[in-house]
Amino acid sequence: MDDIHNLSSGEFHIFSDVNGHPIDLCRTPPAAREPVIVGNATLRFTFKAVGGKNTYEIWADGRHIRNVGDHIYGSLDAMVPQRWVVIPHGNGTYIIETQDRRAWSDPGGNPGCEHKVKYSSIETETLVFNVIFQLYLHSVWDPIGPQQTFRIKRT
Repeated sequence: MDDIHNLSSGEFHIFSDVNGHPIDLCRTPPAAREPVIVGNATLRFTFKAVGGKNTYEIWADGRHIRNVGDHIYGSLDAMVPQRWVVIPHGNGTYIIETQDRRAWSDPGGNPGCEHKVKYSSIETETLVFNVIFQLYLHSVWDPIGPQQTFRIKRT
């Protein structure tokens, strides 16, 4: 059962729906904020149900997942963890988005530390699409495609 919405919390792996690669943290070099990437290693994410429907804090390796400036990080910052809305999209896929409706997205490319999650406003979205090997947040007002969906599986 992959339906995380029936759980108060749980541990899961996240995989890109573009090429099946797992979502991971870039730990080179180790830092207080490590970028979330499409990588090769499978990382355990903890989803903690908070507030509204399908709303979670997402944690990995003792770090809360949040956007900082233009990127998404696993952060050790002592601040209130960001809330994410995890929406089932069908066929075992999910959209992970901010509360203001910007979703994680994977344009494809080689897995690794240069394949980072990036936070993009609607105004700069077209420019971000032209950047190769970037995983970024994308406005979900456009049609949802495989680059915006992820497989979330219980560990």
